[in-house]
Amino acid sequence: MTSLAPSHKFTYDSLSPSNPPNLQPCIKICAYFNKLPSISHQDFYTQWATVHADLTVASEAFKGTILRYVQTRQTPEMKEQVRSLGMDPLPFDACAEFYVRSFDDWVNFASSQSFRTILADDAENFVDLPLKIMVGQENLIYGESFTASNGKDGLSKDNLA
Repeated sequence: MTSLAPSHKFTYDSLSPSNPPNLQPCIKICAYFNKLPSISHQDFYTQWATVHADLTVASEAFKGTILRYVQTRQTPEMKEQVRSLGMDPLPFDACAEFYVRSFDDWVNFASSQSFRTILADDAENFVDLPLKIMVGQENLIYGESFTASNGKDGLSKDNLA
């Protein structure tokens, strides 16, 4: 396979192949899912952002294991906005993002009693299971690293040409 990078004149040296990627020192787990067909989007988002979030953060397995927990909702209106640009939105209503130091930390959380009982039981009230999972490591190109990750910041607006 031929590399295209050598013929490219880089505006930002930090992005050239001669420099390593800015991999953040944590693992990101993204859980994609949809609401149950029997409930409204508003009820789904409310349950997830309140009861389920509280149960998640209050679980013993969460403490000291999860560095960051983010909920991203994708409303039907947002999906339509994406389609209006000629693009296909992901076919999910939501994504829960968990950041951990190692995959073992995720295994400890996901195999904990609270995850397998309390959180799973609550999810059955509003989530159309199964979850679809993506596990990866972020290469931060632009913006600040979050404090708990101890990662290196990416480019900032002051760096832009």
